[in-house]
Amino acid sequence: MTERERLALRLVEYRKAIQMSQKDFAEKIGKAQSVVSSWEKGQSSPDAEMIAPIAKALEISVSELCGQADRSRSEERFSRNAETDL
Repeated sequence: MTERERLALRLVEYRKAIQMSQKDFAEKIGKAQSVVSSWEKGQSSPDAEMIAPIAKALEISVSELCGQADRSRSEERFSRNAETDL
């Protein structure tokens, strides 16, 4: 699996974890939904200057987005979000 594909999976995972639609996510970061779709399919990757705004919109750190951080903190936050939805 390429780094682009891993990033694509993380984008989808983190976006869904906060229950945000692809359209809402695209609007929040100022991109077209088709661009976000392309990222999530692994067809392209966001430019470097988009990494921080993407991480902020997904409520995660840049390190988490890039797959360099311990995911336990994110998983804990996401599980708390899921519990409040019950």
